[in-house]
Amino acid sequence: MALCTATSLAILLATTPPARADVEPVMAPPPVQAAPAEATAASPPPAEPADTPPSEASPQALRDYRARYLRIESEAVEQEGEVWVMSTGHPFWPGWHSSATYVHQQPSQVIRTWGVYQDFMRLNIPAFLTAVGQSDNAEALRMEIAELQTRSSRRRWIGVAGIVTSMGGAIGLSLTANPMASAASGVGLLATAAGFFSAAIPDQRARNLRDSYPSAFDPSEVRALVDAHNEQLRLDLRLSPAEAMMLESGRRDRSH
Repeated sequence: MALCTATSLAILLATTPPARADVEPVMAPPPVQAAPAEATAASPPPAEPADTPPSEASPQALRDYRARYLRIESEAVEQEGEVWVMSTGHPFWPGWHSSATYVHQQPSQVIRTWGVYQDFMRLNIPAFLTAVGQSDNAEALRMEIAELQTRSSRRRWIGVAGIVTSMGGAIGLSLTANPMASAASGVGLLATAAGFFSAAIPDQRARNLRDSYPSAFDPSEVRALVDAHNEQLRLDLRLSPAEAMMLESGRRDRSH
C-alpha cells in the first residue's frame, strides 16, 4: 500500500508543470534589420582646368611679368629755345655792300604727350607694334621711315653742295671781281636754303612715325593693344589677376 502511494506521488510530481517563477521567459527573436543599401559610388571631383594658375606664382614668373608687361605713361618734352642770326645784304654783290644783322630768340616750351614703356625703356612705335604681335605693320613702318630718312639725306647733300658753291663763288669774286662768281655765290645760297629746309620735312615726318604716339594712334586703340598684350602675358606666365595688378601698380605683397 505504501509502495503504491509512493509511486502515485512520483507520477504526480513528474506530470505537474513547474511554477511560473521557475519558468524562464521566452524572448522573442530580435527583428531582422534590413540590409543597408549599398553606398553609391562617390562621383570624382571635377578636374581643374589645365590653365588654372597656381595659388602662388614662382619668383621668376613675377620677375618676367614685371620686365615684359607694357604700360602707358604721360610725358613732358621740353624744347629748348633757339637763337639764330639773320643778316640782310650781300657784301660781295656789286653795288650792295650794306648789311644788317638781326638776332631772333625762340623761348623754351614744354609739350605734354604720352608713350608706351616696357620696364624702364620707352618703346618707339615699330618696337611697340612688334611687342603686341603686329610684326608685319612694324616692318612696313620701318621701311617707310627708312625711305623718308634717305630722302632727307639726299636733300641735305643738296644743301652741302650749295654751301660749297656759295663759298667758291665768294672766293672767286674776291679774287677776280667776276660777276659770274657773284651769281654762283647767290645760286649756292639758294641751293643751301632749299636743300636744308626741304630735308627737314621728311626728317620730321620720319621722327613722328617712329616716336610720336599721338600722331600715329588713337589713345583707346593703344590701350586695347596694351591690355590684350598684358592679359596674354599673364596667362602665359600663369599669374593670377591679383598678382598681375600688384606688379602693374608697383605695389609689393608684404605678407610673404
